[in-house]
Amino acid sequence: MKRFLVSTSLAVLTLLAPVSTSMLLPFGVIQAQAQSVITLEKLNFKGETGSISIPLMIIEGSTASKAEIEAFFDTKSLNTLGQRLAQFSAKSISIPTLEIVQSPLLSASTTLYKGVVMSDIRNGVIGQIDVPTTTSQTALIPETKVPAGKTAPKAPANAKAPVAAKPAAPLVTIDMANTVMKGTDLPLIFRFLYDKAAPGEVLKVAFAEQSVGKTTYKIGTDSTVTIGQISMRDFKLKPMKTPLMELITQLQNPPENRSDKDALGLGLLTDMLSSISIGLSEVTGVTSDIKIPGEADQFKFAMDSISMAGGADIVGRLSMKGLNMSSKLGSFNIGEFSLEGLSFAPLLAALQAAADNPDAKAALEADPAKMIPKLDLFKLAGISVDVPDIRDSKQRFQGKINLFEIKMGNHVGPIPANISMILDSLKMPIPVNSKQDIYDQLLKLGYKTIDMSIRYDQSWDEASRVLKLNDLSVGAVGIFAIKAKTELGNVAREVFTLNKAVAAVSALAVTMKSMNVALTNDSLVEAFIAQMAKDQKRKPEDLKAELAAGAAIMVPAMLGDHPAGAVVSAALSKFLANPKALNINVTAKGAGLGAADFIAITDPKQLLNKVDIQATANE
Repeated sequence: MKRFLVSTSLAVLTLLAPVSTSMLLPFGVIQAQAQSVITLEKLNFKGETGSISIPLMIIEGSTASKAEIEAFFDTKSLNTLGQRLAQFSAKSISIPTLEIVQSPLLSASTTLYKGVVMSDIRNGVIGQIDVPTTTSQTALIPETKVPAGKTAPKAPANAKAPVAAKPAAPLVTIDMANTVMKGTDLPLIFRFLYDKAAPGEVLKVAFAEQSVGKTTYKIGTDSTVTIGQISMRDFKLKPMKTPLMELITQLQNPPENRSDKDALGLGLLTDMLSSISIGLSEVTGVTSDIKIPGEADQFKFAMDSISMAGGADIVGRLSMKGLNMSSKLGSFNIGEFSLEGLSFAPLLAALQAAADNPDAKAALEADPAKMIPKLDLFKLAGISVDVPDIRDSKQRFQGKINLFEIKMGNHVGPIPANISMILDSLKMPIPVNSKQDIYDQLLKLGYKTIDMSIRYDQSWDEASRVLKLNDLSVGAVGIFAIKAKTELGNVAREVFTLNKAVAAVSALAVTMKSMNVALTNDSLVEAFIAQMAKDQKRKPEDLKAELAAGAAIMVPAMLGDHPAGAVVSAALSKFLANPKALNINVTAKGAGLGAADFIAITDPKQLLNKVDIQATANE
């Protein structure tokens, strides 16, 4: 697992390698006169876990001398490099070949850039970087095994990384075409790496635009992933309370005390989330052919696009379209997946409080719901699945969903008071021999497929304290549909609080003002009656007449002398005799039915005196 995580991390870093390259190329301070052309040869930059090699660099219109530029390839000067870059300008920098070698932990990677050209460099901000060709290889380094009964010696905290063993065959090979970056702010990037945040720091654009053409990943010897286009714009940074390089050092040597270690992690997460913002990042045209280890099957994956944006200064969003996965076992497809209005403000506030205050940290651990991010929209559309049934290998699980969507608004903290949910057209063949009661019952009634939809819509008005369930609908095409509405009163803001005790007390004051239930029958009632008649060896018509007559007797007996008894029994009898539609409406008298009304009663019939009931059938 450790090897896998390392390799995956390096693959991601290599994908962003053009960014890291621009961060690592240092330049000198301003001089009295700009140099026309400076040629540098055999430049090498070495660190503890990597190196940069530049055989030739040609600089035109530089504000620094050759000697000064060479002097900046010194690891001891990196912490002040951002300040000096802010004074550097040049017309262009050409690097025919640039090689980066990295060997952190259990892997080694070599990335080669060809034809690098940086142009219009002003005060450390590079107008444009062009990299026609990028290739990268990442391989695992065999772990050093400790003999049984022996303990590996512990290296000193300040020890340098040991010389790596010879890498194995490439695990991942990457080919990238036509990388273009615009508006790369090197001083800001180096401040993010080495400088502590000053008071009043705000997010600023570190990369205005970045695009990468066709990118091909070769994984092992039999698997490939191809990306048509990668693009990003308005990538923003601001210095953190603890500079990134200092944080990395702290993470490499974490404190032994558990509390201090937790505080470090919380502080890091809070700082990172509030110091990075993405205007838009998008990947399009993804295709893959993955060899499953130990099997002859090929796993195929394709995606039209995936995009994301968000940060402390921008509402987050994520969208994925045209996802298709398949193998010989089956397939899974998603037309669209979207998140809109995603805000990490509650999470950041909770983490910051926990990092600063042990009591707040304990409260957060006791109630992690305080970290819930705010979300306005969750959407899934065009879903289809065809895979083996995990409960029965002889059957397949198949289904389609046209749309599943949840819209949230009128938030009280992270909790939405207004919610609209749609499950539109869930279609599936009913599994045979599934051992699930609901499926067995539907099959028994004669149904072989189902096409179900569900809708839920609620809204809350704080001024009137009214919460309305505008629609709760459940229906299956050709079977039935049921729709309910209700109105609740005295719903205070505290009902939506994350404090469970306060919410529970507030909920006791809520009253039910009205409720309406409407049933539309397509075939379900007839199917039930037919099945009951079959079980009793009777005619369906006789049983239907008996049920209608029974309703006329049983309902008044249940409702006692309440005026609604005759109305409800008449409507139910009419519906059972000719099942089309049934509507029942309940309206509370006075201010509505509250918890006290239910607690105080000794006979359920006493509630009937507090409500008016109306019922109709087949209208």
